[in-house]
Amino acid sequence: MYPRTFLRYLWLTVLATGLLLLTGLLVSVTGSTAACPDWPLCQGEIFPRQVGLPEVINLGHRFSVVVVGVLIAGAVLITRRQYANQTGLRRWSAALGWLYLLQIGVGGLNAVEGLAGRLGPVHLGLSGIIAAVAAALLRTVYRRFHTLPVSATGPAPEVSPRQKAGVYFRLTKPWILVLLLITTAGAMFIAQGGLPDMPLLLYTLLGGALSAGGASVLNSYIDSDIDGTMSRTSRRPTVTGLVTPEETLFFGLALSTASFLVFVVFVNPLSAALSTLGIIYYVFFYTLYLKRNTIHNIIIGGAAGAIPPLVGWTAVTNRLDLGALYLFAIIFFWTPPHTWALALLVKKDYARARVPMLPVVVGERETTYQIFLYTLLLVALTLLPVSVGMFGWLYLLVAGGLGLMFLVLAWKLWRSYSKPVSKRLYKYSQAYLALLFVAMAVDRAL
Repeated sequence: MYPRTFLRYLWLTVLATGLLLLTGLLVSVTGSTAACPDWPLCQGEIFPRQVGLPEVINLGHRFSVVVVGVLIAGAVLITRRQYANQTGLRRWSAALGWLYLLQIGVGGLNAVEGLAGRLGPVHLGLSGIIAAVAAALLRTVYRRFHTLPVSATGPAPEVSPRQKAGVYFRLTKPWILVLLLITTAGAMFIAQGGLPDMPLLLYTLLGGALSAGGASVLNSYIDSDIDGTMSRTSRRPTVTGLVTPEETLFFGLALSTASFLVFVVFVNPLSAALSTLGIIYYVFFYTLYLKRNTIHNIIIGGAAGAIPPLVGWTAVTNRLDLGALYLFAIIFFWTPPHTWALALLVKKDYARARVPMLPVVVGERETTYQIFLYTLLLVALTLLPVSVGMFGWLYLLVAGGLGLMFLVLAWKLWRSYSKPVSKRLYKYSQAYLALLFVAMAVDRAL
């Protein structure tokens, strides 16, 4: 983002944090906290049926929290991606992000009966600190205006509106999105024990698509500096210039915000919170930190891809229990062998981009051994629920057959590594997860 554009963006962020402080003051002065004693709902609903001035003030403050959150997320991503060499900017933006998360937590506790009186001043004080830090970030950018780097990508290629829509669609990585939606829908069928309520199913899948798409777009925005060095990603629109960095960032933030609103209004707040947690974990924790800094990036970061089943489960039950956590664990242990099989195929790309994927750091032999070990753990995990009656014989037969094939491929890869076997394992692992969740859903329905 150009410095002038970034300055305007930060001015908007500062104004929004001022609005957050103002609405917080109004809530405190008017005593409007009592109008919505529960959190994140208001009188047990998103929009209460009886709305007076106290409810309007309270809901206005909550709306400003969402707006400020989106703007702060954008500021953090911009400074980490485009102004990474500016230490002062990174520190102020990081402080802004952490303070906002702290403010959310205190705000939730502030709505709990018996704590409002004690935490109210802390909550209000944090709003003032957030506004001050946003202003400090703006001042830092303004003082360093002439030293900030300016992108020299040149004018974007001319594309028609239809082509532009296709470019935006590709940014959402639909091939990943489909698999995530299958696990989300599968979890809903399992939790329901059959076909869920159709409107709920459609709204959950819509919210999931927006969430996964938004996370993928923001991932492309952050990784555009290394995507150009990798043959597998060198044709992405963010590299070829078919979309600008600003368009990518705002599109990703818009999809993520729309996802949150769909879940909150049409599903439930718990699913909205889990979906948003998945975006934050994948974009900020995995993409910004884990991916480029540790060999354990995929192991720890795999939790992000395991959240969609939790979203689907809570959409039906509005609670988390052992069944949901079991589905989470399956995807968590599935992610390493799936991703490392791909990493073996593009090892040189990751080495060139200086991303410490397992094959780059420990070599092919150790990576294939780890793939086999994780596959063993995964297959054993998929068979466990039959012993407690969660699934029946149909699932056992399908899971056993699918798992046996997975183990055979992992064994072949370990004993005699070759790219064709690695590619076959990578493609099979995608079908494996989809078919496994379909088998779960059918078994529970029958």
